Amino acid sequence: MSLYTKINDQLKQAQKAKDSLVLNTLRMLVSAIKYQMIATKQDLTDAEITKIVMQEAKKRKDAVAAFVKGGRPELAAKENEELSIIQQYLPQQLSEEELTKIIQKVIAANPGLNFGPLMGKVMAQASARAEGNTVQKILKIELSK
Repeated sequence: MSLYTKINDQLKQAQKAKDSLVLNTLRMLVSAIKYQMIATKQDLTDAEITKIVMQEAKKRKDAVAAFVKGGRPELAAKENEELSIIQQYLPQQLSEEELTKIIQKVIAANPGLNFGPLMGKVMAQASARAEGNTVQKILKIELSK
Protein backbone atom coordinates (compact mmCIF):
# COMPACT_ATOMS: atom_id res chain seq x y z
CA MET A 1 0.00 0.00 0.00
CA SER A 2 1.42 3.36 -0.98
CA LEU A 3 1.85 6.12 1.56
CA TYR A 4 -0.67 8.30 -0.28
CA THR A 5 -3.28 5.51 -0.12
CA LYS A 6 -2.57 5.01 3.58
CA ILE A 7 -3.07 8.73 4.29
CA ASN A 8 -6.33 8.78 2.28
CA ASP A 9 -7.62 5.69 4.13
CA GLN A 10 -6.86 7.34 7.48
CA LEU A 11 -8.63 10.48 6.22
CA LYS A 12 -11.76 8.45 5.46
CA GLN A 13 -11.63 6.82 8.90
CA ALA A 14 -11.32 10.24 10.54
CA GLN A 15 -14.36 11.43 8.58
CA LYS A 16 -16.39 8.46 9.78
CA ALA A 17 -15.20 8.91 13.36
CA LYS A 18 -15.83 12.68 13.16
CA ASP A 19 -12.37 13.33 14.59
CA SER A 20 -11.93 16.95 13.53
CA LEU A 21 -8.26 17.35 14.52
CA VAL A 22 -7.11 14.27 12.60
CA LEU A 23 -9.44 15.10 9.73
CA ASN A 24 -8.17 18.67 9.33
CA THR A 25 -4.54 17.64 9.67
CA LEU A 26 -4.84 14.88 7.08
CA ARG A 27 -6.78 17.16 4.73
CA MET A 28 -3.90 19.63 4.93
CA LEU A 29 -1.43 16.85 4.24
CA VAL A 30 -3.40 15.52 1.25
CA SER A 31 -3.72 19.06 -0.04
CA ALA A 32 0.05 19.57 0.06
CA ILE A 33 0.59 16.25 -1.74
CA LYS A 34 -2.01 17.04 -4.42
CA TYR A 35 -0.52 20.50 -4.90
CA GLN A 36 2.85 18.90 -5.63
CA MET A 37 1.23 16.37 -7.97
CA ILE A 38 -0.36 19.21 -9.92
CA ALA A 39 2.90 21.17 -9.99
CA THR A 40 4.89 18.21 -11.34
CA LYS A 41 2.00 16.89 -13.49
CA GLN A 42 2.68 13.31 -12.40
CA ASP A 43 2.04 10.90 -9.55
CA LEU A 44 4.52 11.06 -6.69
CA THR A 45 6.63 8.23 -5.33
CA ASP A 46 6.55 7.31 -1.66
CA ALA A 47 9.95 9.01 -1.24
CA GLU A 48 8.59 12.26 -2.66
CA ILE A 49 5.50 12.03 -0.46
CA THR A 50 7.71 11.37 2.57
CA LYS A 51 9.63 14.53 1.73
CA ILE A 52 6.37 16.52 1.71
CA VAL A 53 5.35 14.96 5.03
CA MET A 54 8.75 15.95 6.47
CA GLN A 55 8.23 19.53 5.28
CA GLU A 56 4.82 19.68 6.92
CA ALA A 57 6.25 18.25 10.16
CA LYS A 58 8.98 20.90 10.11
CA LYS A 59 6.35 23.62 9.67
CA ARG A 60 4.59 22.34 12.78
CA LYS A 61 7.82 22.23 14.80
CA ASP A 62 8.64 25.79 13.79
CA ALA A 63 5.11 26.90 14.67
CA VAL A 64 5.34 25.25 18.09
CA ALA A 65 8.59 27.10 18.80
CA ALA A 66 7.10 30.39 17.63
CA PHE A 67 3.93 29.98 19.70
CA VAL A 68 5.89 29.04 22.82
CA LYS A 69 8.15 32.04 22.33
CA GLY A 70 5.10 34.25 21.78
CA GLY A 71 3.40 33.05 24.96
CA ARG A 72 0.59 31.12 23.23
CA PRO A 73 0.73 27.66 24.83
CA GLU A 74 -2.79 26.70 23.64
CA LEU A 75 -1.80 27.19 19.98
CA ALA A 76 1.51 25.41 20.60
CA ALA A 77 -0.41 22.44 22.03
CA LYS A 78 -2.65 22.28 18.94
CA GLU A 79 0.37 22.36 16.62
CA ASN A 80 2.02 19.63 18.74
CA GLU A 81 -1.05 17.43 18.34
CA GLU A 82 -0.97 17.96 14.57
CA LEU A 83 2.74 17.15 14.57
CA SER A 84 2.12 13.85 16.36
CA ILE A 85 -0.47 12.91 13.71
CA ILE A 86 1.90 13.81 10.86
CA GLN A 87 4.82 11.91 12.40
CA GLN A 88 2.89 8.65 12.04
CA TYR A 89 3.65 8.82 8.32
CA LEU A 90 7.40 9.36 8.69
CA PRO A 91 9.96 6.55 8.80
CA GLN A 92 11.62 5.66 12.09
CA GLN A 93 14.25 8.28 12.89
CA LEU A 94 17.87 7.27 13.37
CA SER A 95 19.29 7.50 16.87
CA GLU A 96 22.20 9.86 17.48
CA GLU A 97 24.54 6.86 17.80
CA GLU A 98 23.48 5.44 14.42
CA LEU A 99 23.76 8.87 12.85
CA THR A 100 27.22 9.37 14.33
CA LYS A 101 28.36 6.06 12.79
CA ILE A 102 27.08 7.13 9.36
CA ILE A 103 28.81 10.51 9.69
CA GLN A 104 32.10 8.90 10.74
CA LYS A 105 31.97 6.54 7.73
CA VAL A 106 31.29 9.43 5.35
CA ILE A 107 34.15 11.49 6.82
CA ALA A 108 36.53 8.52 6.59
CA ALA A 109 35.52 7.81 2.98
CA ASN A 110 35.87 11.46 1.92
CA PRO A 111 38.95 12.96 3.58
CA GLY A 112 39.52 16.65 2.96
CA LEU A 113 35.92 17.56 2.12
CA ASN A 114 34.38 20.65 3.68
CA PHE A 115 31.26 20.78 5.80
CA GLY A 116 28.82 21.46 2.93
CA PRO A 117 29.68 18.49 0.68
CA LEU A 118 29.89 16.18 3.70
CA MET A 119 26.48 17.35 4.87
CA GLY A 120 25.05 16.52 1.45
CA LYS A 121 26.56 13.03 1.45
CA VAL A 122 25.31 12.29 4.97
CA MET A 123 21.80 13.54 4.16
CA ALA A 124 21.76 11.36 1.03
CA GLN A 125 22.52 8.29 3.15
CA ALA A 126 20.23 9.20 6.04
CA SER A 127 17.46 10.34 3.65
CA ALA A 128 14.21 10.86 5.56
CA ARG A 129 15.42 9.13 8.70
CA ALA A 130 17.25 12.15 10.14
CA GLU A 131 16.58 15.84 10.51
CA GLY A 132 19.02 18.29 9.02
CA ASN A 133 19.53 20.12 12.33
CA THR A 134 20.58 16.94 14.09
CA VAL A 135 22.92 15.92 11.27
CA GLN A 136 24.44 19.41 11.26
CA LYS A 137 25.06 19.36 15.02
CA ILE A 138 26.71 15.92 15.02
CA LEU A 139 28.73 16.65 11.87
CA LYS A 140 30.15 19.82 13.41
CA ILE A 141 31.16 17.86 16.51
CA GLU A 142 32.81 15.13 14.43
CA LEU A 143 34.68 17.64 12.25
CA SER A 144 36.02 19.46 15.30
CA LYS A 145 37.69 16.29 16.62
